[in-house]
Amino acid sequence: MKPKMFVTLHSPEEIREFCRFCNQFDDAIDLLSGQMITDAKSLMGSLMVDYSKPIEVVYQCYDDVDSFQAFKAAAEAKFTITYKEAARTGGM
Repeated sequence: MKPKMFVTLHSPEEIREFCRFCNQFDDAIDLLSGQMITDAKSLMGSLMVDYSKPIEVVYQCYDDVDSFQAFKAAAEAKFTITYKEAARTGGM
């Protein structure tokens, strides 16, 4: 199971910069905060997220794993990115 990616942003300017950054990529990118899901490419939606803690980033890579690797490397160079192992659910 691949780890979950989280971004930590500290100011409205960082939020705007992350939104501009996400718009450079063709695939869908979502932000998850509690039960709220928003398009990371939408400035209005991104500004509504609670940034008091790290926000999960979900990169919907439909056809090219290399595009996710490019996104990941660029995001790590520009923003505070952390990873957490995905929780296992149910099963034996």
